[in-house]
Parts: sequence; structure tokens; C-alpha cells
Amino acid sequence: MPAKAFCRAFFDWYNQDHHHAGIGLMTPDQVHYGQADEVHAARQKTLDLAFQSNPERFVRKPPEPPHKPNQPPPGSTRQPNGYESKLKFKYRLSQSR
Repeated sequence: MPAKAFCRAFFDWYNQDHHHAGIGLMTPDQVHYGQADEVHAARQKTLDLAFQSNPERFVRKPPEPPHKPNQPPPGSTRQPNGYESKLKFKYRLSQSR
């Protein structure tokens, strides 16, 4: 039973609280439930305000938030572009033999 309790707590933290670099510093829940665009826009708004208030802190260009993940909305049959291109590449390899 302690293992189940640990795993429940760990998976809740991992999916709801832990921000993943590979998905634009968002949580898996934010991406899965279609909140990525909203989170990205809020981050950009905050960075825009910071730039307007203190442009001297940003020497090269206005700041941008981390990339938005390329994730299809829940229930969609569309695959992320990276996955599609891997499938196409795999298909081309199998056809060339």
C-alpha cells in the first residue's frame, strides 16, 4: 500500500505541478487540457509589461516565453508535427527497401 500512495502523490505532482522543459515549461495537465495557448499568452503579457517598464534590462530584443508545445487537443486524431514527420520518414525508409 505505501507504494500506491507514493505513486499517486508522485504522479499528481508530476502532472499538475512540475513544469517540463520539453513542453515549454508547462505542466502536462496544462497541455493535455488545452490550456497551453492561454498560459503562453499570459506569460507573453507579463514579459511585455516587464519590457515596457525596464527596457534597459533586455539588451538584445524583447523577451519571449518558452516555445508552445505542439500538442493536439484532447480527443483529436491529429498527431503532433514532430510525430507525423517521424512517421513519414519511417514510411519512406520502409518503402526504399
